[in-house]
Amino acid sequence: MLLAANSLGRLVGAGQLNRDRAYRVRFDAVATHFGVDDFTDTEAAPPIDDGLTCAATHTPRVPHHRTRVIAHRR
Repeated sequence: MLLAANSLGRLVGAGQLNRDRAYRVRFDAVATHFGVDDFTDTEAAPPIDDGLTCAATHTPRVPHHRTRVIAHRR
């Protein structure tokens, strides 16, 4: 959970992904585990938040003019 949040946090830090969106995506993914072995949303929130925050603060921001969208070709 922390590693996945960390991966998203790198995108947040680089300015490629909105932090709120990254949090929601990760939280929704882990929600399927709520109730398994008494796992709760209260337990899920801190590692997601920590992973996003840590990676975002240690990732250099990419200037907007240096980013590009890669189109998938078929």
